Amino acid sequence: MRGRGAAGAGILLAVALLAACSADDPSDDPVVTATGSPTTSASRTPEPTSTPTSSPTTPGPPDPGDATRVSVRAFATPSGNIRCSVEDDGDGGLVDCVITSTAFPLPSPSEPCDVDWSANEVTLQPGRVPSMGVCRGDPPPAYLHPERTTLAYDTLTVVDDFRCLSRRSSLTCWHSGSGHGFELAREAFTPF
Repeated sequence: MRGRGAAGAGILLAVALLAACSADDPSDDPVVTATGSPTTSASRTPEPTSTPTSSPTTPGPPDPGDATRVSVRAFATPSGNIRCSVEDDGDGGLVDCVITSTAFPLPSPSEPCDVDWSANEVTLQPGRVPSMGVCRGDPPPAYLHPERTTLAYDTLTVVDDFRCLSRRSSLTCWHSGSGHGFELAREAFTPF
């Protein structure tokens, strides 16, 4: 019995020493390959140390990637929920969009509005961060274009310095000079 106890203690000591040694050198750790068989790696690839330039949670102009490019001034999303127009107002232009149905609460005017409050309207002008809701005495420009085109998903319209990208998840419009813009969807309005 006594021989077995000493042998067992010796095995435990050897296992503890091996574990302590291998903990100091991570390059000897087994790596499981895609086939499921363990291998030993001679060296590890270091983790990248650079920080990403943008993240999905940081709003900003999207990368249109391989989106189809067109030049359309009056358009609607394929769902018909968002209608927009790009206008030349003599002051750098503007993008005006109206959304019909939202899952988020629309804003109330922050100041008294003596004419019509258009809570479901967004206006983007150069150098300004857009906000939802416009006090106006005339119909929104997005309502005035019966000849509007359907801006298919994965399509980018470029008019002067304005860009609007239609995706299945949202519509994103921005001014290429200032970088300001917004993302608009049934679920949310996100200015940037």
